[in-house]
Amino acid sequence: MAQAEGNRASAPVGGQLCPLGPRERVAWLLRINRQLGGDRELSTVSAFARAFRGGSHPGTAGVSTVSRWETGRLNVSGDAIRRYEELLGLPPHLLTAAARTTLRYLAPSALERPPLAATATTSAQPRTEELLEQALSGDDMTGADWAALAGDLAAIPDAVLMPAGIWRQLTQRLVEEMVIAGGVAWMMRFEALNQLLNHPRGGPDAIARCAGIAADRANHASTEVICALDNTAHPDSGVQVLAQLTAPTSDRAFQGALMACARKVAYGHFTRPQLDTVSALCTELLGDGEAADGVVAGVAPLAAQILRSLPDRTPARLRRGLLDADGPLGHVWQRGRLAGEPGTGLVVRRIVARAVADATRDHPSPPGEDTLGDLHGLVDEMLFSPVFDIRLYTAMLLYATPLRRPLAEAVATELARPATARDAVLAPSLLGALRVLGDHRSRPLVQRLTTALGLPEATVLAAAHCLGDLAPGEADDHYWTDALSRHSSQWALRRAGGSAMILQCLVYGMGMSSRYDLLTTVRDDPALPAPARAAARWWTNVPERARRSARR
Repeated sequence: MAQAEGNRASAPVGGQLCPLGPRERVAWLLRINRQLGGDRELSTVSAFARAFRGGSHPGTAGVSTVSRWETGRLNVSGDAIRRYEELLGLPPHLLTAAARTTLRYLAPSALERPPLAATATTSAQPRTEELLEQALSGDDMTGADWAALAGDLAAIPDAVLMPAGIWRQLTQRLVEEMVIAGGVAWMMRFEALNQLLNHPRGGPDAIARCAGIAADRANHASTEVICALDNTAHPDSGVQVLAQLTAPTSDRAFQGALMACARKVAYGHFTRPQLDTVSALCTELLGDGEAADGVVAGVAPLAAQILRSLPDRTPARLRRGLLDADGPLGHVWQRGRLAGEPGTGLVVRRIVARAVADATRDHPSPPGEDTLGDLHGLVDEMLFSPVFDIRLYTAMLLYATPLRRPLAEAVATELARPATARDAVLAPSLLGALRVLGDHRSRPLVQRLTTALGLPEATVLAAAHCLGDLAPGEADDHYWTDALSRHSSQWALRRAGGSAMILQCLVYGMGMSSRYDLLTTVRDDPALPAPARAAARWWTNVPERARRSARR
């Protein structure tokens, strides 16, 4: 068997714009939550340390320990993070899920991750068996249940589950719930999926089930399940990613495969022949380095970032074209970011200034300059990294802080500027952030962007994609009727891929809103594009059990 191209488990993931490492990001998460938390009396290190003992954390934590946790000089345990949640009155699992997601993506080596979970012992066996029965019987499962089950199984590397096929059944059910979950519920399930994919015994079966899901053209989960294969170095995962890269079953599966390549290239998961395939396909995508349309336009910056990490495999002609380009592809190749810094720096400064002013108003001890400096770097990365997953996970880190709402309002203020909405690079980046940070207050603006005239297709598509995660139940019949009519007409007129993709995104919003009446209308309308109809059919077949569990 061909060997993977080196062992680079400690190499940084390409596309990071903020210099904070994984441990430092978790430290910043804890620090900003303490400093800006609802209990002002706990905002100082000394007061917080005095109150720390109890709850989920069995021991004490002195000022020095808390300080080292919050500066990244000392690993913090899962019990300690849960104690932060308890003391600060935060929703259960909010900080734990954000920390796990950050560490898993940016520190894939187990040696580089703080020990957020205790090693399973014999006493955990009854719980593991109960959770297995619960998952396989069809009973409701919460995100915490999946985290506990996957954690227990990960701690038993030689676990044998009988009869055959149980690993695939677990993966199937977990994915069914994951793709219709949001926020913390999604994070916990996605991390559980990553643990199944990396299990010494169950991993190959989990990889095979993910590949089977992606092979279904109608399955809404194809992007996520193929992209998830970036977290395992098992050879089967590389084979499945390349299969969807070279002969994709859908645009979604292709996008997921390219997203997986960014990380698999960085961590040496591919063999030399596989790297040749990846570089050849990215080269073909980029052509001469000029802008493209449709699906290619959405993934081209990521392809440029992948080639940027493989300069020896990039043709000289393309390198010259990218060096001369002044659009997003040129910025990615030359600077590793989606847009140039003079203009983007002003946007980041406005967002941070507005959000910090809102969050610290009348606060007795606002965060120091170091904390706010880190915030600038994180917001810049959330908006302008060329790697979608880095933008997503940085937004999720910020989602788990008291800055979530102020940042969402500041981002919405930027989007409300007419010139910003017409910017085909900046507007989609802001909408991607709002998809994670926003709530029902952001929805009216995003709805207007999906039906406004004269906007770039990239802006409208990003707005439509955003809707399913912004209080989906808030849309009324008038909006859905107007949006569906407008974009159905565009499809009938142009038969363009962009219109089909926008309709698919609207279907996602209808599905997250449980609008079966609208889904049925789309499913049964022969005039609409086949991918949108197939997506609607998939949503109407989602088991009620999965819907119930995904909300928990």
